[in-house]
Amino acid sequence: MSTVSMHSSNRRQSSLPGKIRQLLKTYWVYLQNRSAARALARLDDCMLKDMGISRSQIRAHVYRTCPDRMCQDYEEFRSHADRTSPDRMR
Repeated sequence: MSTVSMHSSNRRQSSLPGKIRQLLKTYWVYLQNRSAARALARLDDCMLKDMGISRSQIRAHVYRTCPDRMCQDYEEFRSHADRTSPDRMR
């Protein structure tokens, strides 16, 4: 009976690093999304219009709640914006 108990306690301990890893991954995605939203918010309305989005759609594009075609187009911009962001150049 103690063997089963030890096995289940080891199982709980081994899942803790996985939960921590998932929490860190979720936080990292949140930081990336927030950075992308800020990069888009810094653009003027004409640039956003050239990309086919309005200022009110920034959040939907960043958090991928937009139609698929628009998200695919936006992914190209987002990867470029992440590389050229003034925050990353400091």
